[in-house]
Amino acid sequence: MKPATFSPFLGLALAASVSAETVANVNTPNPVVEEITAEVATPAPVSASVDPELEQKRKEQEALAVENKLEAERLTRETNAMRAEITRLKMERELMAERQAFDAAKRHDELKKELADVDAERERLSREGELAKTRAEKLANDLKVVQTEAALEITRLQNEIKSIETKEDRAAYANSDPVYLKNPLREDGTLVISDRRIALNGMISTDTADYITERIHYWNNKDRELPIFIVIDSSPGGSVMAGYRILKAMESSDAPVHVVVKSFAASMAAAITTLAHESYAYPNAVLLHHQISSQLLGRLNLT
Repeated sequence: MKPATFSPFLGLALAASVSAETVANVNTPNPVVEEITAEVATPAPVSASVDPELEQKRKEQEALAVENKLEAERLTRETNAMRAEITRLKMERELMAERQAFDAAKRHDELKKELADVDAERERLSREGELAKTRAEKLANDLKVVQTEAALEITRLQNEIKSIETKEDRAAYANSDPVYLKNPLREDGTLVISDRRIALNGMISTDTADYITERIHYWNNKDRELPIFIVIDSSPGGSVMAGYRILKAMESSDAPVHVVVKSFAASMAAAITTLAHESYAYPNAVLLHHQISSQLLGRLNLT
């Protein structure tokens, strides 16, 4: 049997394989190196007759094993710096990851705190809003109560005022119907004046004549038989032409016109009283007659 031979290239390949495995895992023992070491450390049994060629091959194998081991150790030493750099980079990467995780957790905590503050502020504002709303509703209700009470008081006062005004208005009216007599002077000397009366007071002017004649026509249209009363409280007289118009209206009236002087009648008012179909005067009444005088432009006035 031909003894096995080892190629130098095979030894380099084994050394490279051992070096690669050593780079991959520093802490794991290299079984190839140990196997080679074991092979180198364990001497082959010496036969009684040693083949020189075989012995030469064995020595070359041992030399290659030692060289491979040396190369592996050299490669291990050269890769220690790389492994240290890799370890440092891994640690830095882990540190960066931890820092990023810490920063993220910190930001998360800050965000949670801000959100909690926002929620608390929102809750506070909501409570304040509800409180303000409740207060506003209470004020509105109080205002409605005050307005209602004021409206009731105003209504009560208005009703009282209307009641008083109604009573006063009612008191101004007579309870009995007016009495109309064709002969208003009774036998006992009492003069009964109905509501068919016309007031004549103050200066007699054109406006006074218009009013008196209009009322005479009105009462004639109402009744042409019942008497009409011209009541003079106080009149100093006035325009002759205005008084003349009143006298003509009295003469043309179908209903008899009676003149009553209560206080004072002078000049044209006294003339109207005297020329009336029937005239009466209170006991203390004063009648004053005087001569009619004329001025320029043919206008007759009483002076």
